[in-house]
Amino acid sequence: DDRFPSKRVVWRSDIQGELGSGTAITAALQPGEHGITVTATNSAGRSATAGLPITVEAVPPTVDAILIP
Repeated sequence: DDRFPSKRVVWRSDIQGELGSGTAITAALQPGEHGITVTATNSAGRSATAGLPITVEAVPPTVDAILIP
């Protein structure tokens, strides 16, 4: 029973917009405070939305260096 086909489950960030669709996604989020929402729509056209705030911290860049005398 597939009540929520992948294309009917949509993930959004209030900073970056639509992140993808499906029951699970992988997204590279920019640093900042995101409001993440997921909206699922069934075959009858009824939708439900859930959300939560998350904070993405900036990761300092790394540098590979070799000291050659």
